[in-house]
Amino acid sequence: MIIEKAQELGMALSESREFHRLLDAKAAMDANQRVQSLLSAYNGKRDTIVQMMENDQGERESMLELGQQLDQIQSDLMGDPVFQEMLEAQQAFQSLMRQVNKEIAACIGMDTLDEGDETGELGCSGDCTACAGCKH
Repeated sequence: MIIEKAQELGMALSESREFHRLLDAKAAMDANQRVQSLLSAYNGKRDTIVQMMENDQGERESMLELGQQLDQIQSDLMGDPVFQEMLEAQQAFQSLMRQVNKEIAACIGMDTLDEGDETGELGCSGDCTACAGCKH
């Protein structure tokens, strides 16, 4: 029964407007040559920096220059409306997933206790005034 409910939840999530927005944004980003070129350049420069650091081959000046180039590429990406929509769509879907997980946690008594509780333990306090609906 639990697996079937998880499958139902998965299907409902796949039909959500947040998920469809994410799929649309990903497709638009994948089709956008400018964004793909910027992402490729960013990943290449990042990998070069990591490799230089791992092999202790990096001269400070060349690494700083690569870092500045990364910053510029990131700035270009952040200014691109297609990339920006992808970020916003990801955030919206992540927010939905956090809400789903929070609701599940509340229903099984795994939500965090009040911040004033010094034990830091998880569980249901028994006081339903702040409950999101565990219906215990």
